[in-house]
Formats: sequence, C-alpha cells, structure tokens
Amino acid sequence: MNKQICEKIKFMLSAIIIRAEENSDFIKGIDFTFKSGGKEFKGVYDIDKNMLCYNGQNLNIKLNDLRNFIADESIKYDSLELRLLERGKTTILSADNKNVKIKNIDEEALEDYDGHERTGINLKRSYYIKIGEADDLLKAIGILTKDGKLKNDMIRKYNQIDHFVELIDSYIDEFQDYDTINVLDCACGKSYLTFVLNYYIKEKRKRIASLLALIHLRLLLKILRRLQRN
Repeated sequence: MNKQICEKIKFMLSAIIIRAEENSDFIKGIDFTFKSGGKEFKGVYDIDKNMLCYNGQNLNIKLNDLRNFIADESIKYDSLELRLLERGKTTILSADNKNVKIKNIDEEALEDYDGHERTGINLKRSYYIKIGEADDLLKAIGILTKDGKLKNDMIRKYNQIDHFVELIDSYIDEFQDYDTINVLDCACGKSYLTFVLNYYIKEKRKRIASLLALIHLRLLLKILRRLQRN
C-alpha cells in the first residue's frame, strides 16, 4: 500500500484505539490480517498483556503504539483487514491501495461475514508448518484450497499435523551424528504426516531425509468391510 493510504490507516486507527481504551472492559481483542499476493500474514493483540503475536513472534507493544506499528507495516503489503472485537459487535477496518474503510457489524451478522474467515487457528501459537510459507505443500495434501485458504473441514487435521511436527522436532537434534535421517511411516494412510515431515526436515531443519511410507491396502479393506458388517 502507498504512503498516503498508510497515513489514512494511521488516522482511522486512532479512533479505533481510543474506542478500545474507553471500552476496555467490553473488548475481547484485536486481530488483523495483511495480504500480499496470495499469502496472508496474521496478528493478534492481547490488550490485557500489551502483547502482539505477529509472524511467529511475541512483541511487547503498548496499545497507543499499535497504531503506528500497523501503519508502518502496511506499506509492505497489498491490503489490511483489522478487527476490534467487542461484546455484541465488531469494528472492521479494511484498506487497500484505493481506499480505507471502517464498518461496524453486530455479532449475529459477523457469523455470515466472509471478509475475514474464522479459521480455528490459534493465532498465539507459532506454527511449525506455516500457512503462507508452506502453501504448495498444504495445497498438495488438501489442507488449503487452490486460493490458499484453509478448508473448514481440514482445520483439525492441520492442527494435528503441526502438533505432530512439534513432537518430532525435539528428537531431530539427537541425530546430529547421522548424515541422513531415515523415517519409516507404517500404516501411513493418506500420508499427510509423511509429506509434512519430509518438508519440515529438509526445508526447515536443512537436513537430508529419507522417508518410506507403508500401507497394506488389502488389510485396510478387510478392516473396513468388518466395520461395515458391524
């Protein structure tokens, strides 16, 4: 976004910040999403702790300084959507290179609002497999749509996969003396974990990995038929 738009964002954020300060007892939180191309960069602000979780980092920022921070970041991206979540309603600031707008939506209408999806992602968590960074992988295994959006029916699977990588990550350092990390995935199913672990070891940990995934389809078919009969 250009500098003129960023100045407008700063000006209109002033009103939102004042509202948050005056109604602090009724504020649930502040979150925002920057977009650049097909990628999204999300942040969430904890008013009680003066803590901003953004791009995998926890930053101590006072509420008054949040306005400048977001306005300064805006110049790096194509668009911004920020939400001030209150009890009963939500104030939404949206901006792109053409304009900056503010709208108020009541809680009931927010359920149908498509401008900012409620993905079920824990914005306070620093994900190991990040949306916006591992999009090609996540699209290939069906977690994301072709447009790079998290599928509603894959939210739980995405969180499960990332927690699995978190568990495995602590063991990778134990193989420092080995040139190659060999992984055998027995009964791999659709191989979500195999593909994700291959990506994480090679792309994020910069290690050589060899993965073998096994599944006995005939055995699986017998199990499914037995379940069908029962």
